[in-house]
Amino acid sequence: MSEVLITTGYNFEGYHIVKYLGVVSANLNPKYYLGDMLKKVDVDNVFKKIKAEALERLTEEAIALGGNGVIGLQWHQFEFGIVPCLSCIATAVLLVKEKN
Repeated sequence: MSEVLITTGYNFEGYHIVKYLGVVSANLNPKYYLGDMLKKVDVDNVFKKIKAEALERLTEEAIALGGNGVIGLQWHQFEFGIVPCLSCIATAVLLVKEKN
């Protein structure tokens, strides 16, 4: 398996968790998105951009720990003034595909 599987749940159907590797997290600094907000772009699109970056960071952290899965993903969304912010936390795991 070359991709990292991510879920808000605690398991993946067809896979067995063989090792819990540790907590992974991403906290996005709102200043990088201030330009988009000042251009009065759709806030939903800004949050989508932030969420995609957060998932990318979680994936990179999981891989660095030797993992190929992320479980228990929690999102915390808030605004700093008018700027959207996102924080997320999860657990990196090592998965193996179950035999049929």
